[in-house]
Amino acid sequence: MKFFLKNLFLYAFWATASLASAGEHITITQQQLQNLNIKLDKIHTTRDIPLLSVPATVVVPPDREFIVSSTQPGLVSQLLAAVGDTLVKGQPLARIKSPGFVVLQKQFLDAHKQHSYYRSVYQRDKQLWQQGVIAERRWQNTRKLYSETINAENEARQLLVIAGMTDKAIEQLRRSGRLQTELLILSPVSGVVLQRMTVAGALITAPAPLYRVASLEQLWLEMHIPQERIDRIQAGDRVTIADSSTVATISLLGQNVNMRNQSVLVRAVIDTPQPDLRVGLTVDSRIFHVAEQQLFKLPLAAIAKHEGQAYIFVRTEQGFVVKAVQVIADEQAHAIVSGDLHVDRDMVAINGAVTLKGIWLGLGEEEGEE
Repeated sequence: MKFFLKNLFLYAFWATASLASAGEHITITQQQLQNLNIKLDKIHTTRDIPLLSVPATVVVPPDREFIVSSTQPGLVSQLLAAVGDTLVKGQPLARIKSPGFVVLQKQFLDAHKQHSYYRSVYQRDKQLWQQGVIAERRWQNTRKLYSETINAENEARQLLVIAGMTDKAIEQLRRSGRLQTELLILSPVSGVVLQRMTVAGALITAPAPLYRVASLEQLWLEMHIPQERIDRIQAGDRVTIADSSTVATISLLGQNVNMRNQSVLVRAVIDTPQPDLRVGLTVDSRIFHVAEQQLFKLPLAAIAKHEGQAYIFVRTEQGFVVKAVQVIADEQAHAIVSGDLHVDRDMVAINGAVTLKGIWLGLGEEEGEE
């Protein structure tokens, strides 16, 4: 695709240069210009070559979507968020009454007590061993028991973390020794609630999904391109959305064809911060190739064709000069062209090209385009 476009541009500039060197002038007065209702406008530059228009679906990247679940069986006593709610990281989502959670807390407190006891034994025996009062075998046994209690407390702590308890809550439990009867489920990210997957009063097993939440800091567009047109597209091409300022960049061209509709998945990463889009929305998108060379965007009415070549009419003091251009792409009422044009000084006839063509060829005003 890239090689094809590069050669197309090289051919366009060569063809334009060869034809424009023999450019002809049309002498026309200001009064004639007004009588013929020929309008002028500046030349507009662009680097975007339109490729095709396709529907696109707004999706959340898989690494930004989360299933919030409870690792402990129990009763859902309260749900604290609804579908569509905006969340901040650490915000409470649900409360679960769980006997298993109470058991985990008790195990942690028991392990902490054992650790505290053997820490004092360790410190005492260390001093006695250094003084030569106890045998080395007893000192090694004390060290072993102390190490085991450290590991047991760390294990009990990690089980509480897996259950959903925060470090702050675990530290409070360690200090107070007071067991909590309910497990508080927190949001893992800042984002929105996409789906509620249970109801208050439900008896759940572990692991039990409660919510589907997503971070919307990054969104994708997914498009399904007919496989016969996929060669026109390449990674890095730009995607725009109708009636939106959202811009995306194509990051993936699928390597397999959908057997049902013979289409290829194309994915684009949305570059616009905080896009005005919702997850799951299907939108009208347009794919553009970003050219390396500067191109020009002109109304189709500004272009006249003769013997397979496209021409435009550039305003001069005496009238117009005829310049050849290469049409790279058409898009609705405009064309993307390359040629020997100057944005700063050139004004072109944006309508009346057929009339000027007739004057140029000496065929009169009635001739139509070829």
